[in-house]
Amino acid sequence: PAFGYKRDAEGKLVIDEIYAPIAKKIFTLYLYENWGMYKISNYLSKEKIPTLRSVSGGSNAGQMWQQGSLKSILTNITYTGTLVQHREEVIDFITQKRRDVPVNEQIIIENAHPSLITKREFDSVQELMKKKGKNRSNGQESLFAHIAVCADCRKGMTFRKDRGKARSGAYVCCGY
Repeated sequence: PAFGYKRDAEGKLVIDEIYAPIAKKIFTLYLYENWGMYKISNYLSKEKIPTLRSVSGGSNAGQMWQQGSLKSILTNITYTGTLVQHREEVIDFITQKRRDVPVNEQIIIENAHPSLITKREFDSVQELMKKKGKNRSNGQESLFAHIAVCADCRKGMTFRKDRGKARSGAYVCCGY
C-alpha cells in the first residue's frame, strides 16, 4: 500500500494512523509552504522519519529520504481516495516489454478508500511540479550558465564543484 495507508483484514486500504500524518505533511510542505523536494527530504531525514522502504520492510531500506521517494508520493493519485488500475500492459511476453495505457482505457474508481488530500490539492501539486520543473536551478548559477555548450554533443555545460575544495571545480557536459 501507499505510504500512509495499510490493509485491513479484508484487504482494503485504510489510513495508517502512524504514517498518514507524515504523508499529509509532505503535501502541505510542498504545496502550502513552497518547500522543494530537496528541503523536504532533508527535513524528514533530520527528524529521523522512517523511509518508504523501511516502513514497507524492504531489505535495502535506508535512513535517508530521497527526492525520488517524495516524487512518488506527490504524484500518486491514491492519496485522493482514487484507485487507478490497468495503467500499463505487457505487449511482448517474451521480452516483458510494456506500454503505458491511455487514460481513457484505464480503470478509475473514485472514493475507493479514505483520502488524505483533496483532488484539488493533488491537481495543484501536479501543476506546481510542472512549474518548478521548468526551472532546474539549484540557486547557485555559474557565470556561464545557459551559455556554455559541449563541443561534442551541443548539450549545455554545468559547473561542478570539487568535493574537497570550496572554491574549485570545472564545467562538465550535462550529457555525460
